[in-house]
Amino acid sequence: MTQGVDRIKQLFEVRSPSLPAIVAPFDGKVSLYEHNKLKYIRVLSDYQKKTYVVKADYEVTVKKGMELLK
Repeated sequence: MTQGVDRIKQLFEVRSPSLPAIVAPFDGKVSLYEHNKLKYIRVLSDYQKKTYVVKADYEVTVKKGMELLK
């Protein structure tokens, strides 16, 4: 019986992700480009812009032209 409780605790254990996701701090449109083994993800709104730089082998889930909401 006690082995089952330990397994349930293990399943619900909270861990930090090894590759945390980046979330846009404001609404905007996405543009993407790569240079020197890096990916540049730019979120552009009417009043703000933010560029994120990640390694080229990281998986990026946004697509060029995608509209993001905060």
